[in-house]
Amino acid sequence: PGCPNNSGGSGRGAIDPGAARGAAQIDLRQLDERPRLSLIARDGDPTPALVVAVVAQAGSAWNTALAALVEQRLSAAGHPVDSRADALGFRLHYPLPTPASVPDFFEALARALASPVSRDSQALPLVRKRLAALRRQPLDAPAQAPLAACSGQLGMVAKEPLPELTTARQVAALDAVRRRALVVERSSIAVVGPTSLTSQVVAALQASEGWQNGTAASAQWPTDEQHGAYLSADLPRGQARLDITIRTPSALGAVGAVKRASLSTSPLTLKLAATDPAWQVAALHATAHPQGGCVHLRLTAEAAGLSDMVSRQEAGQAAAALPSSASRVTRLVASEIELALRQPPDPFDVTAEIIGAADPQEAAARAAWWALSRSDGTERHPVVSSALAVSAHGKEPPPLTGEQLDARYRTSMGEQPKAGIDGTIGERRLAVERGQGELWLLVASPCALAQESSWNAGRTALVALTAAASAAAQQDVTIEPWVTPDGVGLMAHGGLLRGDEPPAALARRVGTAAGKALLALSTSDNRFGRAKGTLLEMLERDGTAGYSVFAEAAVPNHPAWLAPWGAPDRQLGATAEDVRERWRELLRAPMRIAVLANADLDQAEVAASHVDRWLLAAARSRPCNETPAAAPPRPGRHSLPPSSSPLGQLLVGVTLGISEPDETGLAEVLVGALQGDDGVLRRHLPDLPSVSAQLLGNPLARALVIEIWAPRRALPAAHETLIKALAQLAAKGLDGADRTRGQTLARNQWLTRHRHPAERLASLWRGEPMAQAKWNEPSEARWRDWLAKTLRAERQIVVIEEQDGS
Repeated sequence: PGCPNNSGGSGRGAIDPGAARGAAQIDLRQLDERPRLSLIARDGDPTPALVVAVVAQAGSAWNTALAALVEQRLSAAGHPVDSRADALGFRLHYPLPTPASVPDFFEALARALASPVSRDSQALPLVRKRLAALRRQPLDAPAQAPLAACSGQLGMVAKEPLPELTTARQVAALDAVRRRALVVERSSIAVVGPTSLTSQVVAALQASEGWQNGTAASAQWPTDEQHGAYLSADLPRGQARLDITIRTPSALGAVGAVKRASLSTSPLTLKLAATDPAWQVAALHATAHPQGGCVHLRLTAEAAGLSDMVSRQEAGQAAAALPSSASRVTRLVASEIELALRQPPDPFDVTAEIIGAADPQEAAARAAWWALSRSDGTERHPVVSSALAVSAHGKEPPPLTGEQLDARYRTSMGEQPKAGIDGTIGERRLAVERGQGELWLLVASPCALAQESSWNAGRTALVALTAAASAAAQQDVTIEPWVTPDGVGLMAHGGLLRGDEPPAALARRVGTAAGKALLALSTSDNRFGRAKGTLLEMLERDGTAGYSVFAEAAVPNHPAWLAPWGAPDRQLGATAEDVRERWRELLRAPMRIAVLANADLDQAEVAASHVDRWLLAAARSRPCNETPAAAPPRPGRHSLPPSSSPLGQLLVGVTLGISEPDETGLAEVLVGALQGDDGVLRRHLPDLPSVSAQLLGNPLARALVIEIWAPRRALPAAHETLIKALAQLAAKGLDGADRTRGQTLARNQWLTRHRHPAERLASLWRGEPMAQAKWNEPSEARWRDWLAKTLRAERQIVVIEEQDGS
């Protein structure tokens, strides 16, 4: 008997009986003029379970009263139950249903729901007792009330009046609530047990009589967002708590959003870890409403600035910053949940929550409640509410009163944009190279080094190394740190996993891997230690330490503009917390995404959009913050401690101008003329093991550097010879043959570099032309003037490695 669950309210139910996979099944029945019925036949539980759910929508006080009323009536009829009320309704747990007891239980339940309430009702003492208990557990603050209405949390505001039920008028009010709420359209029954029981339940419910009919529950959709803040005596000193609810159009969508957001590697979890202070998820769950659902998150943070271990000034600054931080987190959570709600829901998610409960009572309670939830198809937008609680313990008097905290938080919420889930975040530069074996992607901030000064130079590079080391081992996508004076970030590339993999699938894999690696930084001892060890080894092995000394002399206030890897002595003292702090700053810097697709532009767009999914909203494309200009260089001689290399290092260089448009071209040709077997350097220093020249820097600071490797005893003489060679160039200039050779070598080096996709990708990211620019030969006078100005001895910065024992 019975028919599918298609009455008692329009729209699709949250439970889809066809979604069950394998042996697990939920059999939904809707008998005429009877409560909805959910049957879960399963073996192995020590006892079966029967739960009745009623979505009363009468508020915590009246729901508590109704639950106690029905509980007492059933107990008096010989069927003791355990009632549990909340802000949306109540549930009745019948602990030991049997085929013999169920028919009489249904008859007693129908009478308990339908019988009027009078002043001499034997249930009123229990009702008053439960209401008194409710009064002793009020909500933390009035700001929690709209959230409780969404999440279903039981509780009332401290000063909210309670029905005393001592007068005829009050008892009549209770009976009016009973008539409206205790009807079959708002009731549901679920049974978990063996088939022998579930089959008897259907027949018993069909045979029962006396059920009361009425109207189905309404949507009760909130009209607007509500936000508030308060001081809480329940929170430990220095702790803050943020409760956020999102009323959702679909209960099924709410479950899916919670499932996706609760993963330890979800964008929400990782973005929260990147906040300052770092907010952690203490609770996350979905609630079904008669129409739609609710997602509730509880976040906690240790606000060290609010403890009594800091000065009053520091505590005041921390208290002033917390409302703004919490408002940004609220919008972040809302955006992430709304994005999750846009994903097609899986009907099995609710079924899995029900049948996954180990306790049969819990499984029955979930089934009974969720069977009452439907979606009427009305288009509604999610509504966000929040309550920020800050520990009342600490400085006396507190830096902010409760009223001031509430006002600041409300103001901050009003200033946060609501629409934060559409549009791009990172600036995009896309290109297609059809036929290439891999898709290449670079996500980096052009502002990463703008704020690095002398004391923290190289910390962003250490962030990139740690992020690459933290990336989960993936055979299908390679993640590498990208550290240059122009920007710092991560480079990712990968090819098809199989011949029939769609181009968009490759783009999703590479984009997700890159974005997730940047966001999922781990500073655990092994990963941070490995990254730090790699960097220190590189600084020692590659002669990078000499460039660090040169950079500190060339750009004293921003050495990373020339040497982004930093100096060995400063990197040696870097801690995991230093890296995490710099990482948080990097994630808020403007990001730029470059993609070299191997199929089409649509593929490139897919890859970039999947990087965007892992970026903070603060990383939106914008100009870099105003940066102090490069300080005047410190020319002269600078010593470098001896390394373990058998050869010593000598660097001689000059800073270059950044304002004249042809300066870079002149420098590139000069570098080409200096290098090579028949170049200017080899003509003057033919016997040294290694002589070379290169350009360093970014648009804010540039330098030309000549590097010599030779036995340490030979370095002073090599320096003297080089000074004479540069003086000759400054006085006489470059002849035509040297300039031609310089142009040719510069062009060949450009072609050699750009044979590799990584270099082409970097050029795309920088906005450089993908083809070599045409060189416009300057006049002889321009060459002479530029060389004379650039190579003057008093402008030269010299870094020379000390001899052992010197």
